[in-house]
Amino acid sequence: MHHASGCRRTDAPATTLVSAWLAYLHEDYSNGADPVPPPGVEAVINALSRPTPSQSEIADALVILGWERVTSSWDLTCTIADVDALWDKLESAGIAPITRHEARHCVTDAWVDAVAAQRGAPGIDPLSGLHTANYLLGRVRELDRLATDAAAHLVVLVTSWDEPDNPWSRISCVLEVASALRHHIRAEATLSQFGTHRALALVPDDNRARLERGTLLKTLEAGDLGVLGVGVELVPLPEDRSRVTELIVRLRDGSMVGDKSGPIGRFQPGANSLD
Repeated sequence: MHHASGCRRTDAPATTLVSAWLAYLHEDYSNGADPVPPPGVEAVINALSRPTPSQSEIADALVILGWERVTSSWDLTCTIADVDALWDKLESAGIAPITRHEARHCVTDAWVDAVAAQRGAPGIDPLSGLHTANYLLGRVRELDRLATDAAAHLVVLVTSWDEPDNPWSRISCVLEVASALRHHIRAEATLSQFGTHRALALVPDDNRARLERGTLLKTLEAGDLGVLGVGVELVPLPEDRSRVTELIVRLRDGSMVGDKSGPIGRFQPGANSLD
């Protein structure tokens, strides 16, 4: 069974495209493939196995696979790795009816459509599953209401990266960053997606935020999908909350990233700082 390093899935079917393909070729399921593979895998194998494979039928089968992988909790990294493993076999045998690039596009587009259908909720970005900017602004107001002081002590961890040229790579980077944020940032944080190459985490202004920043940066720099030009900045929210909307707009547009002259919060580097 072929999986990329760091591939994440839960309760996913055991059959990969490669094991099902080899089982079909040899009429032998002793290699670990299920006798009846999941519908998406079966659709791809059936389309590839026709005497004269149809490119449109293969594309349709890959769409079925993409939707099925979302419902069975495979992530996109793992799904693309599975497609790549099968195309390694097809290309080495000289029988790939469509290019690897086309196969990846079919699966990625279907996977994104399926995720958007599952996450069609107000305040949620349908691709990443993170919150929208408007939700984050509302969360700031809610935290201020709960705080005993005039304003809660808050910072945003701003994660930005170079936007890849091709669409499926852009989508993959968004999903990898979203996954890293969920894994490395405290559960009570508010996570938001800003466009195609920026995401935020709203957290308390404390030393843990500095630790989360370092861990997140190391994880993304070593990620499976190669998020390039990644940076993670800590930006304090201004105590004058009338300026928060302006700040969020600047962060969304990228004008605050790397800007050391931005609004100053309560935390002063050098005093119990881990930077």
